[in-house]
Amino acid sequence: DYEKLQPLLAYVPSGQRLPLLAALRSMTAEQRAGLVVLAQRTPPQDREALRAELLARPAGQLEAWLQQKLAH
Repeated sequence: DYEKLQPLLAYVPSGQRLPLLAALRSMTAEQRAGLVVLAQRTPPQDREALRAELLARPAGQLEAWLQQKLAH
């Protein structure tokens, strides 16, 4: 999934690297596919905020967050 998620993963601050990897590993293939769509839709200047939102979500709220973001 790295190639497709590269826009979101480029220039990740060192403090976010391990939490982001853990979040990605905990996601289902379907959730990562949704994240790919979000990463491609998100302008470069807004990707840091998207990563921060992703990392702020408890695992139990990830699916709802993804669906809400994809709907807009």
